[in-house]
Amino acid sequence: MQRLNPLPQFLLDQNCRLFDIDGHVYRVRTDVGSIVHGWVAADRYEQRPNPDRNRHYFCHGHSLGTYREFGYSVFSGPDLATVLRDEYLLVGSLTNAQSGDLLVWHNVYPDKRHPDHSAILTFLGAVPQPSSMAVHRAAATDIRRKLEESSQVSTKNGGYGPVLTQTVQQVCGIYGNVYAIYRRKFPK
Repeated sequence: MQRLNPLPQFLLDQNCRLFDIDGHVYRVRTDVGSIVHGWVAADRYEQRPNPDRNRHYFCHGHSLGTYREFGYSVFSGPDLATVLRDEYLLVGSLTNAQSGDLLVWHNVYPDKRHPDHSAILTFLGAVPQPSSMAVHRAAATDIRRKLEESSQVSTKNGGYGPVLTQTVQQVCGIYGNVYAIYRRKFPK
């Protein structure tokens, strides 16, 4: 993701309120140049202390690192899907994941899968090794369950503060069991 351009031609909406915080919607570019929308809290650049800083960004600003680096959060849905297409590779299941990968939960709607929530994999639990092919087929669901119980993510839910150690299973309890794992195409 690229730096936010504060010029007026990149500002789309001056009055976008999220988490009871006034903010602005800007056009921002992915690393390959696609335009997506990012949200910035209106008082983001004020120097006074603010107890509501955690409400100045949401999960994608945390997971993609855009809030820490540039002060904005990318919106869910088509905007996040564009970022994933441009900057990430689909890894597959947790058995193929590594620390630093991005987990993205997709809410299933009748007409599409909507990327809704994201988190950073911080610890991958041990992958149980089945002793035979028959056991392997029967144990696939059990392997996934054990990995979800033992693997940890750093996440942020809405206007609440970041949670640095939450299991994948706990996040599935909030956002459902439909998620995918992505790895950056262009390591930073």
